[in-house]
Amino acid sequence: MPNTWKAHSKEVLGYVAPLTKINEEYVASVKIQKMQNVGKNVRQIALVWNQGNDKKPCIKGVATVKVDNKVRKVNYDSCEYADTVVKYYQQQQS
Repeated sequence: MPNTWKAHSKEVLGYVAPLTKINEEYVASVKIQKMQNVGKNVRQIALVWNQGNDKKPCIKGVATVKVDNKVRKVNYDSCEYADTVVKYYQQQQS
């Protein structure tokens, strides 16, 4: 994730900014707006955000991650994530 922040920060701000709540929200807003400007819908944006693009099929599996010096198995499913984002977006629109 640190490399993702570095890339997004540099793309939007032109430099690697400290990862603060304000910087994170600003960078995310700009990136989402850019995707909307090229015609991506909510589901496509969610897939890009979750798996890096919306061109390949959804991915799912189990990742091994280290959290607080403990190794954990984490399930992931990009289609389920995108469906959840769309559901919450639709709730906010009504």
